[in-house]
Amino acid sequence: MSGDLDVLETFEHANRTIKIVRDPEPPSPLEYDNYTKILCRRDLTVDLGDVQSSDALLNREDVVDRLAELGEHVAAILPVYGVELQRGLWSVSTEERSNARRRIGWAYVTAELAVEMGSGQESVETFERYIREDVKTYDDYLSGDCYGYLVEGRDGDVLESCWGFYGDLEYVRSEARAAAENVDDPTIERAAEELAGRATYAGPVSP
Repeated sequence: MSGDLDVLETFEHANRTIKIVRDPEPPSPLEYDNYTKILCRRDLTVDLGDVQSSDALLNREDVVDRLAELGEHVAAILPVYGVELQRGLWSVSTEERSNARRRIGWAYVTAELAVEMGSGQESVETFERYIREDVKTYDDYLSGDCYGYLVEGRDGDVLESCWGFYGDLEYVRSEARAAAENVDDPTIERAAEELAGRATYAGPVSP
């Protein structure tokens, strides 16, 4: 199985072999329940964000007003800057960072969604932090910084695997180590049973 994957690193832990791999089919984080909604220009080489609209070209106040007309009241909003790394592959951020990046949209939290997710009383600063975190995760997805791990036993069988990690490789390693410590290896168990069976067959040792 791992032979068909992009293995980034391999190491041993708890008598298991751990392989950190690039996730070949990561789910978009926009599919999950997030505080943030991302509005992007519709004239890009790919459809980015939750919604594509010419409204993304407007200034902050105009976007807030347009959303209010739709019954959505903005609790916090930040610009989204993007750069196309190669055809169809983008990097996005709430910071301009360089002249190569251009504003391609807006990321916002609405008061209605915040209440729906049980966080209606947070400050604007807190919601802006949520926006930065969600846009960073989306950037990891767009840039291909998506990972998984395999935990293999003594015979190379995959004992445990997990996918859908974005960005933080050290967190992936930590989760993989924990999995290695808690998963059983049937090969080792069979070997132990065989040894126990041989000892029983040999009978007790005479004094």
